[in-house]
Amino acid sequence: GGGGGTVGRGGTIVSLPPLSSSTTSKNKTTATSTTGRIDPNVILDSIDTYGTRPIANSNNSAKEQNKNNVTSPSAPDFDPIDFLNHHFLTESSLVSSLPDLRSAINERTAVLDESISTSLQRQSDLADSTASDVQRAKTAIQSLHDRVTLVQSKALQSERAVLEITRDMKRLDYAKRHLQRTITALKRLHMLLHAAEQLRLSAVAEPYPDYRSAANLVDATRLLLGHFDGYMGSIPKMRLL
Repeated sequence: GGGGGTVGRGGTIVSLPPLSSSTTSKNKTTATSTTGRIDPNVILDSIDTYGTRPIANSNNSAKEQNKNNVTSPSAPDFDPIDFLNHHFLTESSLVSSLPDLRSAINERTAVLDESISTSLQRQSDLADSTASDVQRAKTAIQSLHDRVTLVQSKALQSERAVLEITRDMKRLDYAKRHLQRTITALKRLHMLLHAAEQLRLSAVAEPYPDYRSAANLVDATRLLLGHFDGYMGSIPKMRLL
C-alpha cells in the first residue's frame, strides 16, 4: 500500500515513492473502472494531458528544482517510466493491463487506418471530380474563345459591309445631284429653244414684225443663255446653238 515498482530502463526495477491516501484515491478514480481493472482507454487518453511528476530520490535539492516542471508526452524530456509509475502502482498491475492496452491500441489503430483509408478514397474521388471539372472548364473556355472569334469575324464582315454601303450611298448621292443638274439644264435648254423659235416667228410676222414680243423674248433668251456660259467651252454644240 505504501509503494511499489515497475520495469524501468535497461530492465531495472524503479522504486515508487510512498503514495498518500489522496493520491491513491485519485489514481483509482481516474485509471480504474467500476470492476477494479485499469481502463486502457483512460490510460491512452491521459497521454495527451499527462504532466510528468519528478521521481522521488534522496536529493532534496533536485526535488525542489523539478517541483513545478510540467511537460506533455510530445515534449523532448517526457519520461515514460514516470508516466507508468504514475498510473500503475505495482508491476503486476502493469503486466496484467498489457493485453487490454494492446487491444485498445489495436482498436484505435484500426479506427485510424479506416479514417485514413476513407480520407484517401474521398481525396481520390475528389481528384477525379476535380480533373473532370477542370476538363469541362477547359472545354467551356475553348467554346467561349471560338464564339468570341466568330463574333469578331462577323463584326469585321459587318464593318466591311457598312463601308461598302456607305461608298454606294455616296455614289448614289453624287449621281442624284448630277441627275438633278442634268434635268435642270435640259429644262432650261428646252426653254431656250422655245424662246429662240418664238423670237424667229415674231421677227417674220406678217404684215409687220411683232417687235414688242420680240423685245421680251430677247431678254428671256439672254437670261437663259447666261445659265449655259459654263458649257460653252466644253460642249461645242452649245456654241452652235
